[in-house]
Amino acid sequence: MFVLDAGLNPAYGNDTLPDESITQREVIVVPADNYLDYCREKVTLGTCECMGPATSEYSISDVLCSQVASFSVIAVNGVAQFSNMYAMGPTVSSAFDAEGYRLKFSSSGLLHLTFGIIVTEGAGYSFASVRR
Repeated sequence: MFVLDAGLNPAYGNDTLPDESITQREVIVVPADNYLDYCREKVTLGTCECMGPATSEYSISDVLCSQVASFSVIAVNGVAQFSNMYAMGPTVSSAFDAEGYRLKFSSSGLLHLTFGIIVTEGAGYSFASVRR
């Protein structure tokens, strides 16, 4: 996830924070619909966390995951990277919404971004970004 300037160029190290009390850019992701749970493994900490409508008791690498309302990361030089994130048991997404399973990314002082992950029948091979 890149922080962009008004000309839609990556800000990288020139990212400006919304006010003086904020020292780092936090980027948050939440499900924009109520169809699917997501889990994230924090490999270096040996923990995991899950968010979504059901948030059943999931385990990753034999670790019971905690339940959270959102995932967040700190952007470094205008780049926020969400890694080790899993969609838990997705089905064909068109059964729920033509835009797929939607995720909403936000950060203080910036416009939010919502995009969909489309799941279709067949062998998995890629994600498709859906403009909103």
